[in-house]
Amino acid sequence: MIKKGMIASLMGISLILSACNSATPAGTTAPTGTTASSTAASGSTVAASTTQATATSAQTTSSVKTSTPTRESLTFATYDDLITFDFDQAVDLFNKTFPNSKITSIDFDFADISWFYVIQGIDAVDSTLERSLRLNAVTGKIWSQEEANDDNDDKVIDLNSIITFKEAFELAKADTSPDSVIKEWQLDWDWFGGDFIWYEFDLTNPDAELQINAITRAIIK
Repeated sequence: MIKKGMIASLMGISLILSACNSATPAGTTAPTGTTASSTAASGSTVAASTTQATATSAQTTSSVKTSTPTRESLTFATYDDLITFDFDQAVDLFNKTFPNSKITSIDFDFADISWFYVIQGIDAVDSTLERSLRLNAVTGKIWSQEEANDDNDDKVIDLNSIITFKEAFELAKADTSPDSVIKEWQLDWDWFGGDFIWYEFDLTNPDAELQINAITRAIIK
């Protein structure tokens, strides 16, 4: 009888265990829930990384500053990069603005925010009528233009009979240094030392004033 009772008890326990094992599939939702949580966490990580990358990019962009032109930044080495409206373009613009004029002088210097040309000339027929054009040497924008009666005996410069600005520029650079700072230059007649046309460069680093004869190429310091 005891054996029969023990057998009956064991069979009851076996049935209970079988019922528990058959209920296991209902518990599979737990791993699924764990996967969803893991995915959500991964999504948060990606979002955080994207935000961080965007912030880093913004910080890098904000650190880039646009350089401001200064008088000291113009050297023989940087001239062609900074002066994007060159000598020939400036002369052409003067001729288009004042088509009946002849050039008597060209000045170049730095003022306030940029470098400028000042080109002066006289009327081809009436030499007492003087004309002047001031323009930005970087953008080519005309800042002012003037006409006035002038009794000065200004003399015309025939640009076709003298060396080009580029030739004078290379002569000046070879006589000093590519790192010499160009404060200003001008093309004009020499009224005091002789009846010559000169390109004159006013430099620093080192300090120097070079006069280049626009016909003979002779250099005077």
